[in-house]
Amino acid sequence: MTARRLRIRYEGHCSGCGRALAAGTTALWDKDTKQLTCAACESSRPEAAVKVTVERLPEEAKPDAGHAVKRIRLRKDGACSGCGSPLDARGSAWWDPSTKALCCDGCHQDPAANSSTLRVADRAVSVVDTTPVPAAPTSTAGGSAQHKYHKLSDQREQRIHQDHPVVGGFILALSNEPQSTTAWARGATGERQVAAMLDRLAGEGVVALHDRRIPRRRANIDHLAVAPSGVWVIDAKHYRGQVAKRDVGGWFTTDLRLYVGRRDCTRLVRAMAGQVEAARSALGPHWAEVAIHPLLCFVGAEWSLLAKPFTLEGVTVAWPKATARLLRRPGTLTLPEVAQVAGRLAQSLPPAS
Repeated sequence: MTARRLRIRYEGHCSGCGRALAAGTTALWDKDTKQLTCAACESSRPEAAVKVTVERLPEEAKPDAGHAVKRIRLRKDGACSGCGSPLDARGSAWWDPSTKALCCDGCHQDPAANSSTLRVADRAVSVVDTTPVPAAPTSTAGGSAQHKYHKLSDQREQRIHQDHPVVGGFILALSNEPQSTTAWARGATGERQVAAMLDRLAGEGVVALHDRRIPRRRANIDHLAVAPSGVWVIDAKHYRGQVAKRDVGGWFTTDLRLYVGRRDCTRLVRAMAGQVEAARSALGPHWAEVAIHPLLCFVGAEWSLLAKPFTLEGVTVAWPKATARLLRRPGTLTLPEVAQVAGRLAQSLPPAS
């Protein structure tokens, strides 16, 4: 694998921790996987020998590992690294100096609170079944979308340099990438935020699989979460605007639609049918009785003051925190069955990235 340190011209995200990388900062660029890695993740890479093709820049100062997570007052708007919910300026949040990450009160967990208890059926009970959940084949959340973004961005740069050999670099510096390209990077960010929320539920009997490829199709499944209540097929969407269910029918007809801002996004609901079919096929006849719940999880969108998750054409529409509450609901699957179902899905739906 060939990698090199470079100064990035556009905003991006670390493929390891998902941290935002501002334009002008330095990062490690993997030419084979088309992924960026920040300095903190580079130092913890399992590959000790990385071929660097240019002179290595001075290592950034690592944060003191002894610094504890502390509560701070925000000077500007941000987002929770766990559930993706917005954090307003002048509000308070929890800051982890080692990972440079913020989290809200709901996602903050006191390390001293770790004990041999498991949250089941919305209450803390003693662990009776301690069967470990095996680790599934991993893939990078949002990896497919991030790869698509880099591919489109590279094609644009090559096209501009070919059409304008002399002033190509000047044109790139003064022009912005089209929305059809940046939408892939924004989508990858949303998938990483949802993945961080799902991974935090690992201690509560939930097994999450990210970015899974559907055999014989070009599509992929953003997230699969196996919980006692069944299999949740989650499609993460990073949209702006208020999410609402509207009736656009006439006086004597009902026509319910999903709107995000002024856009009719009902097609997103109907597209979930193919993902549910793939999950059902992957489970096979042995797990035919397991319930499958399709869910659209909107990151960064707006909701009304008293909004609740709603269902449209059998698909649940929610935000990250509400999704976590749905996954915590009790169900009929035991912990060993959750592990077996997750293993079956991981085997039938391989990583897409």
